[in-house]
Amino acid sequence: MAPSLGERQRWVLVAAFAIVYLVWGSTYLAIRFAVETIPPLVMSGTRFLAAGGALYLWCLMRDGRTSRPTPRQWQAATVTGLFLIAASYGLVSWAELTVPSGIVALITAMTPLWMVLFSSIAAARRPTALVIAGIVIGLGAQALLFGVGSADHTRIDPWGLGAVLLAGVSWGLGSLRARKADLPADAFLGSAMQMLTGGAMLVVLGLLAGEGAHFTLGDVSRRSALAWVYLVVAGSMVAYSAYLYLLKATTPARASTYAYVNPIVAVFLGWLLAGEPFGPRTVAAMALTLVAVLAINLGAAHE
Repeated sequence: MAPSLGERQRWVLVAAFAIVYLVWGSTYLAIRFAVETIPPLVMSGTRFLAAGGALYLWCLMRDGRTSRPTPRQWQAATVTGLFLIAASYGLVSWAELTVPSGIVALITAMTPLWMVLFSSIAAARRPTALVIAGIVIGLGAQALLFGVGSADHTRIDPWGLGAVLLAGVSWGLGSLRARKADLPADAFLGSAMQMLTGGAMLVVLGLLAGEGAHFTLGDVSRRSALAWVYLVVAGSMVAYSAYLYLLKATTPARASTYAYVNPIVAVFLGWLLAGEPFGPRTVAAMALTLVAVLAINLGAAHE
């Protein structure tokens, strides 16, 4: 007997959650593998150009002329793409040259901290006590991560850690800007435009930084090439589409639970497949991060 419509919808929902949890959590390790032999800014830029180009063409084929954005919408996509794609992912990719992917995931998991802070400042509203508690706990987790080398037998570059923090700040600013930006109503089209503009900026920045001077395709290892393809297809296209589906099929609170799972997946995969540190300080920082994100999300929901 064929499954009912409700059963099919439940299975699709479960599959979407699994994709967002596992795929987004695994992209941190994929970035590390990709930047082993591909310069970080060029790697990230070409990744988003490929994913954004494919998604943009799909939107045009689906809707024809109705999907063609206005110049003002392209301008808005350029601004948000600067913060959400170019700055955020560019800094993360560069940081993973020296910082373990699991540590990067734990730091970026605190992005809700910046989003709540900037939102409160913009609205001239004081955060709730629960949000403040989450911020304090989150800062404690970040302090643990900045001292991780003394406990987990590895020295972590402070510049790389700082870059990841700036990436979270950029994502928070970009998210606020995106709420009021004149972007297309179609989330897929708006995402494609941001990927294209942000990806183009990353490639230009990479070339200006000299990444192309001594780089050839022959330098790319098989592992880096496969990681790049995985980031384009699974990380940028499949997982993002699954997340957009979840935003429509379930509540925002449930859809945002990826923030609790992604760091765990990233830390575990980094330890299992790349021998990254998994000492007591990392475990403590991971636990504090999850508590902080939970407190911030619960507190923000009651503001």
